[in-house]
Amino acid sequence: LLKIAKGLKVGIHFFFEEEGDRQKFVLLRGSTVPASRRRSGNDAPQAYLYHSLAPGLRKKSMEPFLVEFTPGKWEDSLLYRHDGEEFIYLLQGELELHYGQEIMILKPGDSIYYDSSEAHGYISRGDDKAKAVAVLYSR
Repeated sequence: LLKIAKGLKVGIHFFFEEEGDRQKFVLLRGSTVPASRRRSGNDAPQAYLYHSLAPGLRKKSMEPFLVEFTPGKWEDSLLYRHDGEEFIYLLQGELELHYGQEIMILKPGDSIYYDSSEAHGYISRGDDKAKAVAVLYSR
């Protein structure tokens, strides 16, 4: 059971809790959240780093992240698609967003909401990272 818990990245208590005893909210107060890189279907590293803003909650439909986009050169291997919808609000930097056949430039304060089953990808423009709050919704 311990090996299964480690594989699922949950504590052993997960298997002994009642459904009603499970955590129903997450409150983060400026804490550092471990980051993870998303990978495309071809396993090429993406040009962004995700910091989960709701770690540990199960059975959620929305997944909020603080995302850091690294500067670099655009490549079509950065395109990604998945079921659901996404919302992005740019906090800093300049973000180049590829969505289907369109290329859009987002600046701080800009936001976009889109169907994520369409091919999309991002890269920071310029020499500095861009940062955004992103919310992914799974259908």
